[in-house]
Amino acid sequence: MTIAPAALGSWHGEIWLTDSVLTDPHAYLDRVAEYPRTRLWPVLVPSGGLGIPPEVSFVPESARRAVDRHDPQAEAGITGAVLLANKRPAYRLGLVEANRPADVPARLGRPGISAILRSWEDRFGATLVMLGAREMMLSVSAPPTELHHALVIANEHRSFCPRIPGTLPQLSRGLIRLRRWHFRWH
Repeated sequence: MTIAPAALGSWHGEIWLTDSVLTDPHAYLDRVAEYPRTRLWPVLVPSGGLGIPPEVSFVPESARRAVDRHDPQAEAGITGAVLLANKRPAYRLGLVEANRPADVPARLGRPGISAILRSWEDRFGATLVMLGAREMMLSVSAPPTELHHALVIANEHRSFCPRIPGTLPQLSRGLIRLRRWHFRWH
């Protein structure tokens, strides 16, 4: 199976990483589309610094037409493409062989994170898009729409990442219909 020309990257244990930052949003979308065939889930890896670009309206036109809000992987492709299009921070592309995106952290030595992600993937269509040493982002195709459901997931988020700012009710209200979940550990 060919991932990419060897000159573009190399294997680092369980993850193949590009040698330089990824600049083409469609390259991420293409890797997501190839996942059913290759079983290599694309994950964006920060090349330096922490942070998430501000909300933007850019969505690649082909992805906008094709998106199915009931397809978590298509939604993740769009989220990754938007992050790349904003070019800050810069990301390298990583490819990890996995049966499902939630298994990527386990393949990289973080089995506890994978256990939680499997639950969120099954219940909310939460799909791994970005994974760094101190941060992670998920695309969420079926976020909670009612406050009582959001309160349950807010409690899970707080247990998973204790330093999330705000009170539990504030966090709950913020999760309603939120399509990106971002976690930072310090």
